[in-house]
Amino acid sequence: MAVSGQMVALEEARRLVAHTLLVREEAEIVLSLLKDAETGQRGFLITGDPKYLEPYDGALDLLPVHIRQLRSLTEDNPVQKANLDRLDTLITAKLQELETTIGIRRRQGLPAVLPIVSSNVGKRTMDTIRALMATVRQEEDRLYDERTSRLAREARLARVLEVVGFVFALGLVTVATALLVRASRQREEEQATRRVSEALAAASVESEERLRVTVESIGDAVIATDEVGYVTLMNPVAQAMTGWTEASARGRALEEIFIIVDETSRRPVENPTTKVLREGKIVAMANHTVLIARDGREIQIDDSAAPIRAADGRLQGVVLVFRGVTEQRMRERERAALLDHEQAARREAEAASRAKDEFLAMLSHELRTPLNAIFAWVRMLRRGDLEPVAATRAIEVIERNTREHVQLIEALLDMSRVITGKLMLEMRAMDLRAVAEAAVDTVSAAAAANGVRLETHYASAPASVFGDPERLQQVVWNLLTNAVKFTPPNGRIDVWLEGTESEVELRIVDTGRGIAAELLPNVFDRFRQGDASLTRTEPGLGIGLALVRHLVEMHGGTVRADSEGDGRGATFTVRLPRRTTGSPPAPFARGPGDLG
Repeated sequence: MAVSGQMVALEEARRLVAHTLLVREEAEIVLSLLKDAETGQRGFLITGDPKYLEPYDGALDLLPVHIRQLRSLTEDNPVQKANLDRLDTLITAKLQELETTIGIRRRQGLPAVLPIVSSNVGKRTMDTIRALMATVRQEEDRLYDERTSRLAREARLARVLEVVGFVFALGLVTVATALLVRASRQREEEQATRRVSEALAAASVESEERLRVTVESIGDAVIATDEVGYVTLMNPVAQAMTGWTEASARGRALEEIFIIVDETSRRPVENPTTKVLREGKIVAMANHTVLIARDGREIQIDDSAAPIRAADGRLQGVVLVFRGVTEQRMRERERAALLDHEQAARREAEAASRAKDEFLAMLSHELRTPLNAIFAWVRMLRRGDLEPVAATRAIEVIERNTREHVQLIEALLDMSRVITGKLMLEMRAMDLRAVAEAAVDTVSAAAAANGVRLETHYASAPASVFGDPERLQQVVWNLLTNAVKFTPPNGRIDVWLEGTESEVELRIVDTGRGIAAELLPNVFDRFRQGDASLTRTEPGLGIGLALVRHLVEMHGGTVRADSEGDGRGATFTVRLPRRTTGSPPAPFARGPGDLG
C-alpha cells in the first residue's frame, strides 16, 4: 500500500510540473498575440494598406481563446488570478487604443493619428503589460522550481520503498535458509530431527524458487552477495546489463562483475557492496554513475544497495538493485536544451521587439521631419504673405523634402521586396564604368555643396559584367551618398575601378568619420547605425548599406567595409564577376530565408 500511495504522489508531482509548463506557454502566446496586434496596427498607420491589419485581425480572434485557457489553468492560484484580472483590464485598454488609432487613420489619414502615436500612450500600456507578464512568468518559475524539487523527492522516496520491500523479502528467505542449515547438522542425532530437517529443506526449496521467480520478474537489475561480497544471485536484467551470466558470475567478487565509474571524471566509483559491508546500512549511490559492461558497453545507471540480515541481526550479505537511465538522462538533457532554446528564443523575440519599436520610432521621426517642413512652408504659401524670394525658397524646401520622402519610401519598398523575395533583376551585359560615372555625376553636386572633393580613378580596360544597370547604379549611389554624409568639409572621396581576368573591383575610399571597431562586423545589417538615437545629426533608417549587400550578392558578388577606426575614414569594396562569353545568368529573387 505504501508503494502504491507513493506512485500516486509521484504521478501527481509529474502532472504539476507539466501544468506549470503549460501556463508559461499560454502566457507567452498571449503576449505574442498582443505584439502581433500592435505590429499590424503600426503597419496600417504608416502605409494605410488594409493588408497590414491581417496580424491585428488574427490576434483579435485568438486572444480570447488563449486568455480563457490561461485563466482555466490558473484558477486554483489566487496570485495568478489577481495578475490576470489586472491583465484583462490592460489588454482591453490596449485593444481599445489600437482600434481607436486605426479608425482615425481610416477616416482622417496619417497626420491626424501622428500626435496620438507620438504621445507614447500605447507604448506605456504595452510596457505595463510586459511587466505584468514578467510577474506571471516569475510566479510560474517559482512554482516550477518547487514542483521539480518535489518530483525529485517523490522519485527518490519511491525507489527507497521499493528497495526496502525487496530487502525484507530477502531477509525472510535468509531466515528460512538458516533454519535448514541448523536442522541438517542434527540429521544424524535422531530420526525425528531428520524428518524436521527434510520438511524444512522442502520448504526452503519452495521459498528459494518463489524468491527466484520474484527476482526474475522484477524490471530492475538485482544482484545478491554473501557476507564477504561474492555473487550468489543475478536476475536476467542484471545479466543483460553487466554481460555476465549467473553461472559465470556466481562465487566471484562483485567488484569484478559490477564495474562503475563517474560519468564526468571517468574515475572509478566505490562499489556500493563494499560500503554496505563496511557501514551495515542502505546506500544510495550518487547520480551520474556509468556501468562498464563485460563487452565494453557503457550504461548510465541509478543504483542502491542494502544489507541482508539474519534473524539475530548478523550481516549475511548484500542486495544490489540498479536500473539503466541512459534514455531518462537523454530526455532530461533534451528538456534542458529545449528550455535553453525557449529562453534564447524568448530573449531573441524580446530583442526583435525592441528593435522593431526602435525602428518604428526612427521611421516615425524620419517621416515626420520632412512632412513638418513641407506643412510649415505650405501654410505660409497659402497665406500669400511671402516675398518672391521667400516663396521661391519655400518651393525649393518643399521639393527637397518631398524628394527625401520619396527616397525614404523607395528604400523601404526595396527592403520589403528583398525580405519577401520579390526583388527581381534584369540582367544583361554592361560596363560597370558607365554605371559608376552616372552615380558620380548624380552625387557630385551634393559633395561639392558639402565641401568634399570627389575624384575618380578608372582603369583603361572595360569593366564588363552581367548585371542590372539600375540596381548596380543604386549600389554605387548608396555607397557614395553614405561617404558624402560622413565626410567633413575639405575631405576627399576617391572612386577606384579596377579589375582582373576574373572579377571587377569598385572601391570607394573616404577620409571621413570612419567606423568603430565594434560596429564594423555589423555595418551591413538592416537598421544598424552608429547612432540610433532620434537626436542624431545624419538622417536615414540604416537600410542603405543592407540593400547594397543584398543587391551585390544577388549579382554573385561581395561587398566589404574596412576602417582603421573613428576619424580614420572608411573603404567600401565591391567585387563582381567579370563577364565572360556565354549567356548571362537568369534574373532571380532572394527569398526571406536567405537574408542575413
